Amino acid sequence: MNIYGVGERPRAFARISGGFRRSVMAVLAVAAFGAVPFVQGQTRATVDKDSFLKAVALVESNNNPRAVGRLGERGLFQFRKETWKQYTRRSFYKAHDRQTAYEIASKHYDWLYKRFVANGYRPTPYLMAAAWNAGLSKTLSGRMPASTRSYARRVASLAADFAAQAARYEVQPKRYFVATSE
Repeated sequence: MNIYGVGERPRAFARISGGFRRSVMAVLAVAAFGAVPFVQGQTRATVDKDSFLKAVALVESNNNPRAVGRLGERGLFQFRKETWKQYTRRSFYKAHDRQTAYEIASKHYDWLYKRFVANGYRPTPYLMAAAWNAGLSKTLSGRMPASTRSYARRVASLAADFAAQAARYEVQPKRYFVATSE
């Protein structure tokens, strides 16, 4: 049984054609749940892992590897002890080491990415940031607090800026011209 009764649909929705109906359903899913269901053939976001991690580090700790949060989070990415232990047996104090923190953050990013795909979602930078902040289950259920939504928008925006900046300054291959004498 749905909200309109058994087998009923509102008349306006019945008039919408197939492709447009799927688009409307996707928009309604975003409005209702804050998440985009994975649809075969959609393109991946153009934000790479490095740009995303730079954005998270900037928002979480302002790129300060010595940062300590009010709940005991540590380092650039403000890892909690439970998350840290999920990926390494090293001391939690190593979260202050920039190289180690990036290594663990990369593993966490990969884990979140795989979980989104396994659950049928396209892992956009917004969803990845929301899961980084509030957790995967809250993100998948759409029960994210307003602070997480704000955080995810900031991270996604910064990540897109970093990716565009990297693409702008990407080194182009040198072209050599050979002079010919005729």
